[in-house]
Amino acid sequence: MVTGGFPCQDFSLAGKRLGFNSLKSHLGTRLSSEEPNSENRGKLYMWMRDVITLTQPKIFIAENVKGLTNLADVKTIIESDFRDAAEGGYLVIPARVLHSANYGVPQSRERVIFFGFRKNALSLQALIELTKANISDEFDPYPRITHYKMNLKS
Repeated sequence: MVTGGFPCQDFSLAGKRLGFNSLKSHLGTRLSSEEPNSENRGKLYMWMRDVITLTQPKIFIAENVKGLTNLADVKTIIESDFRDAAEGGYLVIPARVLHSANYGVPQSRERVIFFGFRKNALSLQALIELTKANISDEFDPYPRITHYKMNLKS
């Protein structure tokens, strides 16, 4: 399994929200080019995709700030790019925002979680279930809420 997060500064509500158009490198320095490119901080998730392609884990989990879910079509693009790992060998289910307090973590933090499964590692039943619009509880990889459900205004 591969787990990881990618830089969130360019997606966070606390930042400038430049997303894929960031002009900062992964080191936080300004890129020499005035045009965004694959070295910018907002596209470093692609490096995670490359690691997934090289290692081909049965499952991967990625996380980031909730802010990327309401920044144009960033979430959809990231899901699509993760699906393309290993020449399209991954099933990526729709990312969800989870609130840490709903799972007993003593802080108010929301994170978007991405799950990807190597298609050829899934049973036929799992593949069918995970492609449904409403995944059954038996196959849903997202955790069930264990503590009081937080209702936040977004």
